[in-house]
Amino acid sequence: MSVANPTERNRVTIGARAKPPELLAWIVKVHHRAAVIAKIEFVLVFEHRINLSARHRPKVFALSRLRLIPKNLQRHRRAAINAIARSDADHENVIPCTGILESALGVWDPRENRTVENYRNLVTNQSIASLAWEPRSGLIFGGSGNYGGGGTLPIEKEAKFFAFDPKQKVKVFEMSLIPGAVKYPATFAVPGKVFISIGDKLLVFDPEARKVTRTLTLPGAQLDISLGRHRSGKLVGLTSKGVYALDPDKAEIVLMANAPVPINCGFALVDDAVYFGSKAQLWRYELPISEAHKRADDLK
Repeated sequence: MSVANPTERNRVTIGARAKPPELLAWIVKVHHRAAVIAKIEFVLVFEHRINLSARHRPKVFALSRLRLIPKNLQRHRRAAINAIARSDADHENVIPCTGILESALGVWDPRENRTVENYRNLVTNQSIASLAWEPRSGLIFGGSGNYGGGGTLPIEKEAKFFAFDPKQKVKVFEMSLIPGAVKYPATFAVPGKVFISIGDKLLVFDPEARKVTRTLTLPGAQLDISLGRHRSGKLVGLTSKGVYALDPDKAEIVLMANAPVPINCGFALVDDAVYFGSKAQLWRYELPISEAHKRADDLK
């Protein structure tokens, strides 16, 4: 800290700190893996004018407060994918923070425990809501949401469905599957098929022909990133009302159970159960396992 002009006694220059404040260090630590902090500007805002007279000791600077201006600060959440697109990397979606429309597709290296690639604004002025890797094509398919961070208004008319080539590192195509769609909350892929949800509909997409081949009706509105594959081979998903199963070969949906409470979030799928959240409560639904699978387990 230095006085710019001692004779005027009301002008000061604040020197840069050698060490960031504890709060910022905590933020950087939490978000380090996703490498989502791009620029941080420090601004010292003084509540009062400061007179550097003999009676005012350095403690007057306690009147100041440090404010962070995040220019590209983003919050991070894990993408729902059934398999990694490369043997050494995982792909994540990033939702913009307050006042920002653009988002990014990140590649996280579990060996280095950090993000090694970042593709910003992959879908123009939209968030990436869900991702899935389709093994035959080798492409990552995803659905967007036509919104940005808090405080922003959508400027794009509808959400997009897209494909990204992790080898060429380019977006292969982008299209609208449902006119006026706000977001595609869950995506999952099996060899030769991509399942993507919108509201209470589940679309079956052919990655080779690049078109929707079937539209299935879900027993409720699909929850975000709540679609996965059980060891039985069937897909298990969550709606706001219950748990459903999907035979990926026959493309048939079966309601497994109505939830006794509203389902707000999900989802964790283990061998014999699905976990989901209802407000402050964590619920567990036991999955029915066929006798064939029980006998197979007994033989192991």
